[in-house]
Amino acid sequence: MLKTVLANLLCAAKKSPGNIQSITLRNGLEIRLYVDRERQVHLALQRQKVFPAETEWLTVLRCWPVQLPEMWPQPVECSSETLKTKALCAVWQTPVLEF
Repeated sequence: MLKTVLANLLCAAKKSPGNIQSITLRNGLEIRLYVDRERQVHLALQRQKVFPAETEWLTVLRCWPVQLPEMWPQPVECSSETLKTKALCAVWQTPVLEF
């Protein structure tokens, strides 16, 4: 199921470069991604108030619809007056987005 969700997000991101595609899973984890005009994939797993778990990152990578380079995410925090978001983010070049 997650592999299909990720494939659909990636397909939509490929068709609409620069536009963020996202889904929030039942456990509150939000998966956000976009493909830029240089064909780099930008992936963020985020939650409110706490960072996503390492196991969640690894699960998303394991279910990714195409082969990925080895990578580890960077932790990022964003705050506003009403919301604090913590995310694990990565960017990579992808030569082929077909699957």
